Amino acid sequence: MIRLATTENDARIHHYAEVTKDPRIEWLGTISEPYNETSLAGIDALLISCDNYLPSRIAAAACGTLGIPVFHILDGVVDWRTTFENPKYDSKHHGTPLFQPLIANHVFTLGPLQQLQMRHLGNGNAHATGLPRLDRIKRRPCRIGDAAESPSLLIATANTPWATDQQRDQLIREFRQLHTHLQKSNLQTTYRISQELAEKTAISADNTGSATQALEKCTALITTPSTMAVEAMLSGVPTLIFDPFALPVFTPSAWVATHWQSLIASLPSLLSPTKPLATYQDDLCQFIAIGDGSATQRVADKIVATFENQDVAPPTSATPGKIEDAQKIHALSQTIAALEAQLHEATHKQQSTEHTIFQPDLQFVIKSAARYLKQSIKGRK
Repeated sequence: MIRLATTENDARIHHYAEVTKDPRIEWLGTISEPYNETSLAGIDALLISCDNYLPSRIAAAACGTLGIPVFHILDGVVDWRTTFENPKYDSKHHGTPLFQPLIANHVFTLGPLQQLQMRHLGNGNAHATGLPRLDRIKRRPCRIGDAAESPSLLIATANTPWATDQQRDQLIREFRQLHTHLQKSNLQTTYRISQELAEKTAISADNTGSATQALEKCTALITTPSTMAVEAMLSGVPTLIFDPFALPVFTPSAWVATHWQSLIASLPSLLSPTKPLATYQDDLCQFIAIGDGSATQRVADKIVATFENQDVAPPTSATPGKIEDAQKIHALSQTIAALEAQLHEATHKQQSTEHTIFQPDLQFVIKSAARYLKQSIKGRK
């Protein structure tokens, strides 16, 4: 039995809960701070799904030093703005470069496209497994022609549809224009958008129920880059990616719009897809996501095989090629600096509050993270 644990809460664990039920795995649940040789001694491996959660990064770095394998499940799509342009991950705000690289021995991705993206960001041990939480979706081909009933449009956004104030203002303007135009039509439209966007645009949003339930009621989906787009494509719902920021689209679609007017112009073909467009969406979907209902089994098999084959690969082994090594080294250096800054801040809090943070544990993690990532840098030069 492989003793597997996480640093995450129940909401996160829900994304990969079925993996933890595999009979070959003994699930230990969530381990608590501090993360050191004593607290981590009782686990064989760590399973996480969030790169911007500080305890997970600290625990992963400590595991790396102790030789404990770390497995990372990407919990959804990756997009350009959160990877490269989100100030939340700027080192001056004590963040770390998102995915550049993940502190993990093995990374489980949505499909072949995301696997390639992760490898180019320095995660050489990325595997195209599919997402366990999408196993419940029964894959269907994209609908062709008119819907059997009156068409209904679902317009959605990611939970955080912008990264900067400028992007927020731009998306608000676009949605106001789009909503004003659609109000003049007879098209039944439901909005499943972020709370702030709904408030700023005075749009009535319906965020009740699950995304799956919302997709079952619609003829077509319009969404900013989000995992909901993948769910829709897997379910055979014609899907348009709306990205007014004109950034590279990490999740391609047969229908794409960068302005509310081009979105309106795309509506006839979105609501009544031709065979070439429907086929193109299906082809893209196969590259984006492995949706055969077996992701949970593949992830569990890989975890078990790691121990059977002693396949504990170096945490940040890169795939040579299209991304310059200098960029990778810079990103790794940023990661070390950011971890040290975060832990320094935690030490300062210890001095000014009653929270108990053990200094030896902080020093252990700092040294673990630095040694762990500097070894990766040395191997790339």
